[in-house]
Formats: sequence, structure tokens, C-alpha cells
Amino acid sequence: MAIQQIYFDSDSQINVSAQIGDYAFYLNATPSDDKGIEWTSTAPTLFGVITEIDTNSFGPYIKVEDQDADLITLGFLTSGTILTPADGDLIMFAKDNSINRSGIKGHYMEVQFFNDSKAHAELFSVGSEITSSSK
Repeated sequence: MAIQQIYFDSDSQINVSAQIGDYAFYLNATPSDDKGIEWTSTAPTLFGVITEIDTNSFGPYIKVEDQDADLITLGFLTSGTILTPADGDLIMFAKDNSINRSGIKGHYMEVQFFNDSKAHAELFSVGSEITSSSK
């Protein structure tokens, strides 16, 4: 079981939605003169599970455990395989769907809509994904 510590630029911030237990992915990127960045593949590569998110003197970082038993069982990783992103790769994360199954939980919510425009405006639809957490 290998643990990787991935550092980001000191002026960067890690997305506030990233949590311990999220799956970490990377996508290879190569600089291109005419397009800025060109993705070398279209499918992100899963390289582990986030085990720590913090900042130290080198900047913000995440720790990723790449040989999590659940990932091996699910067939995402093979025991002994170490996948490592390179400098400049796009790092992203995804939630575990078995844990994060629903939207907002609760039994009461109040919403207010404001329109500061002086022009005519219509609201056609409002939707939400709310799950009752108690009855």
C-alpha cells in the first residue's frame, strides 16, 4: 500500500468540496502553443483515495492512498500497480456514490428568490433534490 503526497502551487486552493474518502483522478495534459493546454487522453485515471487534505510550508497538498482494498475489490486498481500523476496533470476528485446518495437532508427549508432587474422576468420552474432525514 503506497501513499502519495501531491502538492499544488502555493497560491492555489484545493476545492472546498474535496473530502477525505473521495476518489482522486488525474488527466494527462501537455502544453500547446496554439491552444494553451491539450489533453492527451479523454478518460481520467483513478489513482487512489484521498486520506488527508492540508497545507504546510510547501503549500496545499492531498495525500492519496493508491492501494485501498475497496478499489482493488471493485477492479479499479490491481495490487502492486502504482499510478502517479505527472507535473502539470489535471487533478480531480469524485464522491463515493454509496456514501453520498442524496442531496439536501432535512424536514424544513425556506427559500427566497429576488429579482433586482427592472425588466420583465418570469420564473418557469424551481426544482430541488431534498431527502427527508426524520419523520
